[in-house]
Amino acid sequence: MRERYSLECSLLLNCLDIQHRRTLVIRIFLPSVALLAFGTGALAADLPTRLAPVPVFAPVPIFTWTGFYVGAQVGVGWQRDRLAEIDVCTPGCVDRATGRSTGIIGGGHVGFNWQTGAVVYGLEGDFEGTDLHHSTVYPLSAPDRFSSSIRWQSSVRGRLGYAFDRVLVYGTGGVAFADIRHSYYEATAPASQSFSDTRVGWTAGGGVEYALGGNWSTRVEYRYTDFGKKTDVPDVVFPRFVERHNETEHAVRVGVSYRFQ
Repeated sequence: MRERYSLECSLLLNCLDIQHRRTLVIRIFLPSVALLAFGTGALAADLPTRLAPVPVFAPVPIFTWTGFYVGAQVGVGWQRDRLAEIDVCTPGCVDRATGRSTGIIGGGHVGFNWQTGAVVYGLEGDFEGTDLHHSTVYPLSAPDRFSSSIRWQSSVRGRLGYAFDRVLVYGTGGVAFADIRHSYYEATAPASQSFSDTRVGWTAGGGVEYALGGNWSTRVEYRYTDFGKKTDVPDVVFPRFVERHNETEHAVRVGVSYRFQ
């Protein structure tokens, strides 16, 4: 009986000892596992992350009208020469006539543009040859006649415009020059006399220019030019008369330019 009791007590103590060991292991092992898991997560967060590289896009060049340019132009001109022939020996006696002609004009131009925002401003000069020429009979002195030729013309102008990207709408104006020759013909003698001089006047107009690829641009332009007044005294053929001219011109041109940037 005692032996049986001792055996049962021994078994009970063994069970209690095993249970105590399990509890001790759990208390020690679980916090260690949790600490290890936390440490691993923190270490992973500190490791460098491999991300896809950010794409780099090259900036698209912004078009500008700024720069020095040269070019050529050709067009059509309409000349008008208003003449008043005054008889100095007869007060109030004036013979009036208007000579007109249409011809080809053409030459070259050079200039420089500056662009600020959409506003474009600059300077331009041009030089042209023309075949503008008329020969007109005096209304009160037929068949006597007079003629006028514009042999060359040029201008120095300012330009001011507004750019819609590659389209430039502009106005232009400045000083105009021309070499003009007047001739007078007396039919009955016959006799003739001529005068040539460089005239100074003004010009104004506007146009539209479009930028093509490769720094090239093309334009269409209208200008009105007034070459001022000129008085001739043809004392050889018309000794009693003074000839007063006022020459003007309408012109439409097309042109092409190359801009250096």
